Amino acid sequence: MLGFSEVSDIVEETRLLLPDSDHRVARAGRRVALVCSVCAGSTLALALSTSVPPVPSFKSAINYPDGLNCRSVVASDVDLDGDIDLIVTHRVQSDVSIWINSNGLGAFIPGSSLLAGAAPRIATCADIDGDLDEDLLVVNSLADSASLFENRGLDAGMNWLGFLDPVTIPTEENPHWVDTGDLDLDGALDIVIACFGVVPAPDGQENLMGEATVHLAADSVDFSVYTTVEVGLGVRPISVAIDDLNGDMAPDVVVLGEGLLGACVFLNLGLDPKTDDWLGLGAPTHLLLGSRPQAVEIADMDLDGAPDLVVASILSSTIEIAWNDGAGAFPTTTSLSSAGEPEHSLPVDLNGDGLPEIATALLADDKVAIHENRGKRIIVLRSLNPVEREPKFVAQGDFNGDGRPDLASASSNQGGPGFFSVLLNSGIAELCAADLDGSGAIGSPDLALLLGSWGPCTGPCPEDLDDSTVVNSFDLAALISNWGPCP
Repeated sequence: MLGFSEVSDIVEETRLLLPDSDHRVARAGRRVALVCSVCAGSTLALALSTSVPPVPSFKSAINYPDGLNCRSVVASDVDLDGDIDLIVTHRVQSDVSIWINSNGLGAFIPGSSLLAGAAPRIATCADIDGDLDEDLLVVNSLADSASLFENRGLDAGMNWLGFLDPVTIPTEENPHWVDTGDLDLDGALDIVIACFGVVPAPDGQENLMGEATVHLAADSVDFSVYTTVEVGLGVRPISVAIDDLNGDMAPDVVVLGEGLLGACVFLNLGLDPKTDDWLGLGAPTHLLLGSRPQAVEIADMDLDGAPDLVVASILSSTIEIAWNDGAGAFPTTTSLSSAGEPEHSLPVDLNGDGLPEIATALLADDKVAIHENRGKRIIVLRSLNPVEREPKFVAQGDFNGDGRPDLASASSNQGGPGFFSVLLNSGIAELCAADLDGSGAIGSPDLALLLGSWGPCTGPCPEDLDDSTVVNSFDLAALISNWGPCP
């Protein structure tokens, strides 16, 4: 433990290295608990708690060229070998590529290529046919259809048989997004597709109404009959998400539109108590969330038992969080600034503390932003991770089997080859939170960084070690108490 005179010498030595500056480093603080007391003599006793989870951190992206105009990426163990594989859609080529996790350590090799309809956009994997294998569902924006690829499973020798030829599911005009859930509570997954409508809109009809289509499972793979859900004039549906928003055990539907009314929340009316027939979806409640919202995801961001909405809004460059009151209403919202045109925001617990972080594809900045969830509805920008040009979608899965969620992003790279990027979660130990320069030791360079950021934080500030929004003497004490090599 350092004596008081040694601490004073270190601080004075470091001050001489610092010019006067108002520099503020962007905030990405860490939760640190300090116990500080003055002991007998001149010794300053400090203890840094290491019981909190690590701050989410990622290794440099591994970039894979893949066709033209990658639009979305899905993480799923499609070949049933216990390792997470990746599926990438290509809008220009009208196909879907399967990338196999070759060694269980997050290295991917090309597998098969599947022909979908014209201009496939968003894909998802789910056990549609009930055989315990993950099937693939893709919406085709220029074909007014979706393609369902059934997973054939394994042969007697435990070799993967691939996917069957696609079943074509008709939709309304210009389908953009798809999600699944057992809406009618019959034990089989149903499909909801957000259909954007005519592009370009006819003259004088810029606010043309789009629709969502609800496809109830007639049998394991027959979704040809559907009903339409009107979402309101000017909504132009672009994304959809399904979850139980009001705790009644019936999945509800959120349809997101680019237009005037934003998100539409449809609560599930459940079953008729007399006939057991499904009563359908209730009338929509409209939420205005940012400007030109692009994607909606659902997650319990504050761990109150009620799933919240997370929306990426490209024109306002914000991530909007609509907080659920438990009854499926969203009276309170939080807007997170996220410069760089957020295209898709994915909630995922990246550090194992139970609180979902937010990983966002920043179309204009060629980065994936990580917002750390610190609880009590405090969410702050932690890092900006470079990926290939024009990322549009983020997926998550444990690609290397280390127990930590990793990320993959799909990059369109207009005018050039498409890419997807893999970001492996490095899970840096919290014990070395004060290693600000990443050298593996806490020393004078780290102290210089901390003192150079002294005062209130205004953006990402890893120097704010005690999560107080201010770099001050408590952070200085935390740094000095761990002086020397990281464990």
